Amino acid sequence: MQIFRNAKNYMGNVLGLEAEDKGVYALPVPLSHFFDVRKSLIGGHEFLLLSPTMADVKPELLCKRYYKTMEMSGIPCILVIPTITGVLRRQLIKKKVSFIVPDKQVFIPELGTILSESKLDNGSEKSVFSANTQFLLLFHLLKKDLNGCSYNEIMNATGIIKKNISTAASELANAGICELQSGPGREKMIVFSGDKKDIWSKSLPMMTNPVKRVGYVSAIVPNAEKMPESYEAALSHYTDVVGEEVKAYATYRLSDEAKALNGIIQSEYEDGMARVEFWAYDPVKLSDNGFIDPLSLYLYYRNDDDERIQGELSRLIDRTL
Repeated sequence: MQIFRNAKNYMGNVLGLEAEDKGVYALPVPLSHFFDVRKSLIGGHEFLLLSPTMADVKPELLCKRYYKTMEMSGIPCILVIPTITGVLRRQLIKKKVSFIVPDKQVFIPELGTILSESKLDNGSEKSVFSANTQFLLLFHLLKKDLNGCSYNEIMNATGIIKKNISTAASELANAGICELQSGPGREKMIVFSGDKKDIWSKSLPMMTNPVKRVGYVSAIVPNAEKMPESYEAALSHYTDVVGEEVKAYATYRLSDEAKALNGIIQSEYEDGMARVEFWAYDPVKLSDNGFIDPLSLYLYYRNDDDERIQGELSRLIDRTL
């Protein structure tokens, strides 16, 4: 279809990423009647491009079918639509639904990582930080000054095993965020370059949204007291933006709480449900007063299209660092 070709050209022209068409992808009924689907490799990553077969579909139904397709296929999806209204755009962005309107607009949060990785092609040594590296950096900025600390001291403070600290330190050094020096007994230690605002600004292009998966459960969430509040509740806590009254919690994806939730989690939201986010690192160790930390909140919302949210996030960074 022409709309898929237009999307491919738009991706190349605007984002500089080559999209390789891998042909038609078959979905089961009724999804096959709702979308025309093609598989595509974008920046070397698989996506399903979904073009709705019907015009004027309600945003709520479109989002539900989008997430159902992603759940059944196990492949990240991107809506490809010829036009978009302001109402639909806000709904899609709010629900974190990736979309392309060829020659007009693109919203694909997942591509943040791919775009950062693509910097390697131009000779830069910077890429996306691993989860441990990002966590260590945020811990330094928010919880305890790790400047001049040995690997053992960092391990005791953060709980990261020594092998992963060594890897994280190398990533930070390669990015110009710190230097690795020898301390007493030749034990290596991290010496950061610049103040906290300098470190944050230099690191920001390599940091990513910590949320790896989102699901929904009944309003009674097992072990909710062990999980900090996230999403719009945290946004309202830290800024003047008033979010929806939907309970949202964050947990480390490998935690006991996450394992307990795996059997009851659902992919689609229903009235009265609570949102659960599965993070790449432990949000509890960075949390404050029962909410996720402000820097991870920034990383979550930094691609949001709402100008007021962007203004609030900028002020949040000024207050935090």
